[in-house]
Amino acid sequence: MRFVKESVIAASAERVFAFHEAPDAFERLQPPWQKTEIVQPPTSLEVGTRVDLRIRLGPFWQTRVAELSRPNPYLAATRRTIRELPAA
Repeated sequence: MRFVKESVIAASAERVFAFHEAPDAFERLQPPWQKTEIVQPPTSLEVGTRVDLRIRLGPFWQTRVAELSRPNPYLAATRRTIRELPAA
């Protein structure tokens, strides 16, 4: 299954990519109702960089490991979930 979401942003690709490189970008992009904890933050936006997250799903927490798979500033940045652990 593949999910695709596109957005038009009134800024240059360089400026948008620079925003995503900021250390607090993930927190700034999260909606306030989505309870997510960053267990292991990304070290860069290079291909293969992983992020360990804990995501609140109802009364449970799920651990998710995401990997950046295409960090080209002129193409859509993508990530894929490489491991999900059962909610605990």
